[in-house]
Amino acid sequence: MRRVTSLISVTITVLVLGAGIARAITYGDRDGKAHPYVGLVALYKGDTYTGFRCSGALISSTVVLTAAHCVADAQADRARVHFEPDVDKTTLPNPAAGLAGTLHANEAFTDLGALPNTSDLAVVVLDAPVWIPHASLAVVGALDGKEGEQLTVVGYGLQGVKPRIVDETARFRADPVVSELDGKLTGAWNVRTTNDKKNGGTCFGDSGAPLILPDPGPTGRDQIVAVNSFGKNGTCKGSDYSYRVDTGYPRGGSRISSSSSRSSYFSGMRCALLVLGSAAVLLAPNAGAQPTTGIGGVLYRGPITPVCRVGTPCDAPAPGLTLLFTRVGHAFRVRTGVGGHFSIALRPGLYTVRIVPATRIGSGLSPRTVRVPVGGWTKVRLLLDTGIR
Repeated sequence: MRRVTSLISVTITVLVLGAGIARAITYGDRDGKAHPYVGLVALYKGDTYTGFRCSGALISSTVVLTAAHCVADAQADRARVHFEPDVDKTTLPNPAAGLAGTLHANEAFTDLGALPNTSDLAVVVLDAPVWIPHASLAVVGALDGKEGEQLTVVGYGLQGVKPRIVDETARFRADPVVSELDGKLTGAWNVRTTNDKKNGGTCFGDSGAPLILPDPGPTGRDQIVAVNSFGKNGTCKGSDYSYRVDTGYPRGGSRISSSSSRSSYFSGMRCALLVLGSAAVLLAPNAGAQPTTGIGGVLYRGPITPVCRVGTPCDAPAPGLTLLFTRVGHAFRVRTGVGGHFSIALRPGLYTVRIVPATRIGSGLSPRTVRVPVGGWTKVRLLLDTGIR
């Protein structure tokens, strides 16, 4: 969660995992005990921590609302939920820490290819009730006509990614403004909110975080209108998108409600795999999963000579380079091997691809986008322009 409290003096809280570095604050308003029902959701496969974490909100004594893409990305079936304002990240792999529960993701969720109705919602059904004051779901249509109004979002995501990763593993809040309700990516299913230095926004690990109305409902409980779902880039700036729970769709048929033990319709796209002891955010499929879709091919560089001649190769394989595939806030890296060959397991969808670090000469990669098909792998030939003319 990111927020700047002064326009004159901006300082930065920097936490490099596994290294001792001086701290100065830039992003963040700590939430403390203001929203005790918001928790960190550590995602498990059985009793094994997957390395993925998201955020979520308690909507009854046994139900935590979160995002379906968190469950799908981690291939998780269990969770441990932590409600402390500050969570010790070294306890996340401990299956005895936090409150245990079973994950239920919406079966209609696939990925963001279903935009605008991504069905990105999930719940954690806790093994035992917890007596923490919980939130409630806003009434149908609560967000309608509220463009320009300020909401609150609370989660356990990163406080920044540039110039360094800032990860307090603590509950933070921001107060973004509703900027769109019925556009190409929203379509009345999602809500777009601002993500800037003035009011803050969300980052990796805030998936599933609740978007809250400024006024409590008639019961006096905070009202959740949406669940944080995705952003459009890997820098956590610009705009955030959350899947609305104040529409008739998620409440019809199999309902999501404060009394339900599972949910039916869900949303999501921003779950961070945080690797302890490393100053990096890695966003990748569960290493233990059997890959069924992805991209493979060869990276070439060229031209390798100022004049290309018939019968003489004008390009050559490019081993030892790192390719970065990105898709709506998710980033996946692979290093080319002997002969420039590479392969990487990815979920279906359209990805942008580039070399990291970026080259200073030439026009970069072509093609710059690659689509992973549903139910299979795709082969590509990538060419890195050397700038030789």
